[in-house]
Amino acid sequence: MQKHKKDKHFLKKAFYPGGREALRAFIKKELRYPEEAREAGIEGTVQLRLTIDHLGIVQKVGIIKSLGYGCDEEAIRVVRMLRFTVPPPSSHQKVRMHFHKKLNIHFRLPKAAAQNVQRVQYAYTAGKSKTPASSQGYHYTISWSAGLEEE
Repeated sequence: MQKHKKDKHFLKKAFYPGGREALRAFIKKELRYPEEAREAGIEGTVQLRLTIDHLGIVQKVGIIKSLGYGCDEEAIRVVRMLRFTVPPPSSHQKVRMHFHKKLNIHFRLPKAAAQNVQRVQYAYTAGKSKTPASSQGYHYTISWSAGLEEE
């Protein structure tokens, strides 16, 4: 007679159908870069904390790490669209649980928009100054060009 093994994980966690890759694909498809962030050239990550109910629906969304410029609101909008799968509890469990997850939403400017960011060039030259008071030290030349370089 074979012994019945207990399940290693007493409580089963909610998961996104298709795994991480499907979750990333969904976020990439639905995420719209906020115009305010695009104009300011803002890139970064919004870190969120989700509360998922026993049906797999996102109930609460809290911001752990904010980015601003409309990125927080866009991340919350996309996360509220997610639907998770919750494995059914064992027959002896009559528990309705809430699950908590942390999720990072990355905002990266598209390559075309990234080229519109102004760049600073500087040249470093070492040498002696013509004035005797500052005979030791370094000299820096910084040039600023507001126009875009065409390739």
